Amino acid sequence: MKTNLLISFGLLFCMVIFWPIKASAQEFAVQTAVKADVSIPLRDMKPAKKNFWDKLKHENEMEVPNKFRTLPDG
Repeated sequence: MKTNLLISFGLLFCMVIFWPIKASAQEFAVQTAVKADVSIPLRDMKPAKKNFWDKLKHENEMEVPNKFRTLPDG
């Protein structure tokens, strides 16, 4: 009895979760620009500083050696 109830509940749950939901059309509106601005040239920009978590993430990464060799041209 418990097995049948569990199977029924599982099937009902899957039907609810995976039932195709009616996709509503996404509407978009075309508008004119509100403001335009000019930034400094890219060559004059300073690079962003890395935060603590990015530094920590890159310290724990290991480089995997490339074992593939390229074929000579010709």
